[in-house]
Amino acid sequence: MKAKAKSFIILIVTFILGIVLGIVISNTFMRSDYRKKVDRLRTPEGFVGLYERIIQPEEAQRDTLQFILRNHFEKIKEQGENSFRTFHALEDSLYIALAPVLTDEQNQRLKDHREHIKKRRENKSRRE
Repeated sequence: MKAKAKSFIILIVTFILGIVLGIVISNTFMRSDYRKKVDRLRTPEGFVGLYERIIQPEEAQRDTLQFILRNHFEKIKEQGENSFRTFHALEDSLYIALAPVLTDEQNQRLKDHREHIKKRRENKSRRE
């Protein structure tokens, strides 16, 4: 192969690697930034701040709006936690109903999948 061809190939490969590396790094930072924004909305301050930016209250309204928003934040948070518990109870019920119908191999695959999901949740909660 000629020197010009080798140089051209090396240049193209370097260019492609640069693009791929840029995408991977960019996605990593964007995902981290997105996670921080979502986590912030799960706090009273973040929730109230979001609605204040949307509503743009007048100074005379600010205290009343903050009281209402904080009160509703607690209710919404509680409802979300209750929904999560209800979902898990229904999921447990589903697995109990499926168990006698499935083969041992199918039950094992279902059990493995459930353990995989549980580990992902645990890892996610540790990062938060």
